Amino acid sequence: MRILILSAPKGGTFLKQKNLLTYQSLAALLLVFSLFSFDPSDSFATRSGKTPVSVELEIGGLPGDESVDDAIDPDLENPNTSFDLLFIPKEFTFETQAISGDLTAVPIRPSEGNTHTMRHFGMGDVRGALTGWHVTAEIPHMRNEAHSLLGIITFQLTGGYARYDKTLRRFFMTNTMYGLDFSEDPAAPDFPTNPIIIGNGATLMSNAGDRKGQGMWSGRMTDISLEIQTPVSQLFPGAYTGSIIWNLISGPA
Repeated sequence: MRILILSAPKGGTFLKQKNLLTYQSLAALLLVFSLFSFDPSDSFATRSGKTPVSVELEIGGLPGDESVDDAIDPDLENPNTSFDLLFIPKEFTFETQAISGDLTAVPIRPSEGNTHTMRHFGMGDVRGALTGWHVTAEIPHMRNEAHSLLGIITFQLTGGYARYDKTLRRFFMTNTMYGLDFSEDPAAPDFPTNPIIIGNGATLMSNAGDRKGQGMWSGRMTDISLEIQTPVSQLFPGAYTGSIIWNLISGPA
């Protein structure tokens, strides 16, 4: 910093261009300069305030209630809730076989209106509870009048997201959703491949552990076939029929 020292001539005044500057005037100017001078420390100062911000979430609702490709809503009369089966296969119809034929791997027919033999099921959980869930499938029996059939339905099972298209009003299975890949999503449920054994209780089809399974999910069954285990000597011509009972149950298996 440079300091300029002014020395007044004898008599105590400066005289320049007809302006008289007294010591008193100089002192007043210095006082004004000090009042309006900039404090360098102000450049590092912080002044704070707070604005409240909030968002409220409530229990969600699931879309759907329409038939979708090879699947159908299991309860068309009531809208989906925040925890529901979204869709289940329309039917499982296997190819007609002769009693004398190969009954170890009877293939499934394509569903009506489709050329593929895949079957899909879906479930959704938007309760915000994060308590998990599991899905089971059970065939209590298949009968031809009074005659029962023993057998095992085998398949391959893969999982993914269930995406709902509002324009087409149908679900699609996809591997990417919510900005995540299904295989890398820590909240994704498991889809174990277990056969459905006729008359042998429920089979676990999907399982979401604690803090998993929130969202909409789909399972895809491929390579579906029926192994008939009833002895040939006890088989009768005609259709053996039954039902697959699907259950979505709160809490992991």
